[in-house]
Amino acid sequence: MYRTTTNPTGNLTIATGSSNLWIADEPAQTNLTFPAGIWTGRITLETALASGQNFSIGVGNCSGGIFTASGSDTINGDGNTTFDFQITADSFIISTDDYLAVNITNTTTDLKVKTGGAHSHITAPDNAPAYPVPELLSILFVSIALIALAGVLLINSRRSAEK
Repeated sequence: MYRTTTNPTGNLTIATGSSNLWIADEPAQTNLTFPAGIWTGRITLETALASGQNFSIGVGNCSGGIFTASGSDTINGDGNTTFDFQITADSFIISTDDYLAVNITNTTTDLKVKTGGAHSHITAPDNAPAYPVPELLSILFVSIALIALAGVLLINSRRSAEK
């Protein structure tokens, strides 16, 4: 799962009765609270999903390989290959070292999901926190290092100017 649409394209088959879990490319660096809201997205399939066929998509937290959905939506086939969706999710917490995750559960027929590019994606609500969020201590250390580096450069340039 990537934050941009420039990730590699491909296909992923999800067999009938199984599911596939996508996790963020990095774990949360601090505890994050995602407020309740509407997640939007699109799933593009290689072949059309017929009427009467369906699958579900959920968003939530993955901890130790276990997915816990905060909200989900059922996609019902209508003969198309592209499905826009909205997931109304409850507020949820992603603890440090856990992952933001999306899970597709296939119940009726093999699915071949087109991935990458703009084929299949999900967008967090506007009020969602940036992910992953660096720890405050890391930000403090980097800030101190940059200030120290600026001080060293300033001292060196003054010494060079005096010569």
